[in-house]
Amino acid sequence: MSLARLGFVLFLFIFVVVGLGGSYLEAGEAVVHRKDGRSSTGTVIKDDETGITLDIVGIPLFISRDEIQRVEYKQTIKAQFEKKRKELADEDLEGRYALAKWLMSKREYSLALQETEEMVRRFPTDPRLAQLKRNLIAQRAMIRKASAERALSPAERKKATPKRAEMKRTDEKRLTAAQINLIKVWETDLSRGKRPRVHVPQRTIDDLFRVYARDPDVPKGTKAQRAFSSKKGYEQLALVLKLDARDLLHNVRITDEPQALRTYRTKIHQPFVLNYCGTRNCHGAEDARGIRLIRTNPSQEQTAYTNFYILHLYQNAGGYIIDRDYPEDSLLLQYGMPVTDAKWPHPEVEGWHPFFRARGRQDDPRLTNAIEWIRSLQHPLKAKHYGIRYNLGQPTSGRSAGTDDQGGDVPAKSRSSGTDQ
Repeated sequence: MSLARLGFVLFLFIFVVVGLGGSYLEAGEAVVHRKDGRSSTGTVIKDDETGITLDIVGIPLFISRDEIQRVEYKQTIKAQFEKKRKELADEDLEGRYALAKWLMSKREYSLALQETEEMVRRFPTDPRLAQLKRNLIAQRAMIRKASAERALSPAERKKATPKRAEMKRTDEKRLTAAQINLIKVWETDLSRGKRPRVHVPQRTIDDLFRVYARDPDVPKGTKAQRAFSSKKGYEQLALVLKLDARDLLHNVRITDEPQALRTYRTKIHQPFVLNYCGTRNCHGAEDARGIRLIRTNPSQEQTAYTNFYILHLYQNAGGYIIDRDYPEDSLLLQYGMPVTDAKWPHPEVEGWHPFFRARGRQDDPRLTNAIEWIRSLQHPLKAKHYGIRYNLGQPTSGRSAGTDDQGGDVPAKSRSSGTDQ
């Protein structure tokens, strides 16, 4: 073969693979540069003569061939992971944990689970790893379920999909007053000498003495028990929470709304959650993807708390909507930032616009306030165990320990199909 002919063949190969993004690299990431100057980064789902479909934070985005100027391919996710992993020591928990979450954001659930399971064996006492493992298992199960549903025929899929009227009735279910009270109980801040008004019935205290009698923190003897019964409610609640006696919390009543929840209800819920995230063309729509927020009776406590609980549960491949470990990484905030400033930019959808002016706190006080609000919530090791169930929008009572959300850490999305946005 002549040099000229060989050069033409090489040029043709490069044009097909890089310019058109042939199927050779479909498993990797790519940056699609458009003719109008915009660019999109994601995992290539499909690449053919009509265009390229990218997976961006779990959302498929199709870009037609006419819009594309060039395609820049990166290494496969697995190759990137292997390179990053070699740079980390086996004992670097924080680095490896961040790497596993990065894999999760790329929807590489099996690879992330493999890395997480190895970390669990090496760091068995770190509670974040057990939670991450459960979330990864749930996400992987959801993907497999979605794949199985795609294999159904149109008639089978129609039969398996609930009617819109049925979905609307379920989505409009709100938390009960008792369930809202449980959220208030767990979010009550008893630190730094705070003294909220709390009522713990005597029969609950008697149950505490009887059921948890062997615990060294529980008062022993008539005199000590009488002294404890005469204490303020917030002092009694502190012991109940310390013992993790969640079976007793259903009878505790909170008179003072926790500050974090009051801030959410008065300053976060309507101006941001409803008026930005929950509009009728986004998560307030009847056919909204991922989560559907309740818009009717927005000033009602039931509406605000139900939406809070939905946000508390929800997670997608990019992370948690409300990330209590890393408040600034919360998707609730990341999706409101300009695309150029966000660590997890909002998926490309028609009509989207940023809520915050910039990522830097000094640039938009609303962002600072939102971060501080999330930071003021109780840590997930405690607050995730609210003691209630909310399955596909329909809350039910949970009277015994361990009845909330199948352990409190399985996101709503993991029990249903669909993705965010």
